[in-house]
Amino acid sequence: MSVGGGAVKQNIRGLAIGVDVGDEDYAEAIIERCRDGGLLLATESSVITMLPALMIDRAAAKKGLDIFELSI
Repeated sequence: MSVGGGAVKQNIRGLAIGVDVGDEDYAEAIIERCRDGGLLLATESSVITMLPALMIDRAAAKKGLDIFELSI
């Protein structure tokens, strides 16, 4: 996966998904754009963490991922 011309690392555990974008300021900017779009995510350093509900349906997952994609 590539973001902003650089490689990112992904780590998936259960439904928790962590995406390391390699830069803390960039991660914060993505989080803010996602929040503005209605998607709440967590960040720790340069890692963005997605914690979807266990019973998430396909439409809600797609909407969240679309917001995330537009924010990067």
